[in-house]
Amino acid sequence: MPPFPKRYKAPNFEKYKGNGNPKDHVQAFYTACIEVTYDETYLMRLFPCSLTGQAMDWYAHLPGNIKSWNELAEKFICHFAFNIGNEITMLDFCNTKKKPGEPLMNFLQRWQELVSQCSVEIPEEQQVNLFIQNLIPKMMYELKLKGPSTIAKLIKKGIDIEDALIAKGVIKVNKDNNNLTKSSDRNKFWSKNKNVTNEGVVDARTVSTSQAKFVIRRPSALNAPTFQQNQ
Repeated sequence: MPPFPKRYKAPNFEKYKGNGNPKDHVQAFYTACIEVTYDETYLMRLFPCSLTGQAMDWYAHLPGNIKSWNELAEKFICHFAFNIGNEITMLDFCNTKKKPGEPLMNFLQRWQELVSQCSVEIPEEQQVNLFIQNLIPKMMYELKLKGPSTIAKLIKKGIDIEDALIAKGVIKVNKDNNNLTKSSDRNKFWSKNKNVTNEGVVDARTVSTSQAKFVIRRPSALNAPTFQQNQ
């Protein structure tokens, strides 16, 4: 078994106790060990350092014939698979409605959280249609008239419509949910998330509409993901 590279220092792992999504732990562990992923034996030797409690007990009782990192990761994920939440489906999107009095930006954040958990790639046009259908009737009608075709246009037009409806007294926004309704707060939101598209956040003011979209994360299947070794 080859020694670790000179001056290599093992990361300070976040310990997995046996609760929480095992896929997330495997991905976080692999990322933390990125410097030595070219040799899977390093990963196999470091992995127990990221476990504690029930998870460490499980590892201690593993058979000694595990021959690869992928095999170890697969066994780990399968054993703790009960901690993996239910997959997000189209039904979840259809049932996620904008609440009366909820600011559009708050609803957008809830929607983005749902998108980030979805394992199915949804075309941008379908995402736009789903989002609009889940708004309150007055906003849905106005946005359908505007016909935004991209997420960036949807956000920009949606904010303008919400402001106009509030000014006319057609709709009201609950003060308890008003954390992103003021223009100054919105500017902070956009500034903080400027041009970040990999988390589903788009700066509607600056990003090209041809690039603006929600990026659907693809969680690996129940079996452990195959990690390519560097040659």
